[in-house]
Amino acid sequence: MTYIDNERNIARTEAIIWIRELQQLGARKLFLKNKNIRQAFRGSETLTCGDEGITFGIHSPGSGVLLSDDMCRRMVQRAEITELTGHDNCGAFALAFPNIAKEDRNRVCREYNKGRANVYGLSYRHLTAEEMNRPKTFHNAVAIYYDGTGEFNRIEGLPPGFVISRYYSPAAEEELKRYMTIAMGNDGLGSFFSTHTPLHVIALAHPTDRQFSLKRLQQEIYRVAKGHGNRVVIDGVKTSWFFYSREMESTKNESVPVASSR
Repeated sequence: MTYIDNERNIARTEAIIWIRELQQLGARKLFLKNKNIRQAFRGSETLTCGDEGITFGIHSPGSGVLLSDDMCRRMVQRAEITELTGHDNCGAFALAFPNIAKEDRNRVCREYNKGRANVYGLSYRHLTAEEMNRPKTFHNAVAIYYDGTGEFNRIEGLPPGFVISRYYSPAAEEELKRYMTIAMGNDGLGSFFSTHTPLHVIALAHPTDRQFSLKRLQQEIYRVAKGHGNRVVIDGVKTSWFFYSREMESTKNESVPVASSR
């Protein structure tokens, strides 16, 4: 057995644990049991990739490399971005520039994104494979977070998953389709996802904006996921409790709404 095979076996074992917990508790209770869950809704001023190995930022595939320049600029302005972050082995960058040799891809990705950051007036940071929170050679995501709050950052104690910043993204459903393809393909856990161990897509509803309500987000997800049958589960969390309790900490107000899902 090779090192990579062993890594994949470990990832599948960990994935079973995460999926069983999601199946038994649901996303809402899994979030609520995490004592640091409010830290997951602190927002960010960094534009970064939706790769599950990056646990912070406003997320867009390849840090916006698949968006038009105009769309990316609007996203940067609306989210008040101050930093752009790229990373090694970025699949979205490879998709955008398929003719770049694999051995040159990380170097060119770094140079290209640094140039984009300069154009947008942003600072730039590049993450190496060693700095990312996943195996170097494949994706171990068991979930996709469809974030309607614009504030979500995955913290310890939450399943590894791609993040789509739906609140800011002009192409969220396309991103969802792309991440599902990765997760369920050779670059992800692939055939591991089944009716018994399904990929979970978790909608995170905005606390006040009805445009990003749980119902609307889950309808969007369903349009993309319906072709996969029971290999995909759509779950969700109403996040008002996390936001209101954060704001009420300083006032010691004990009347805190309870989060709910579905």
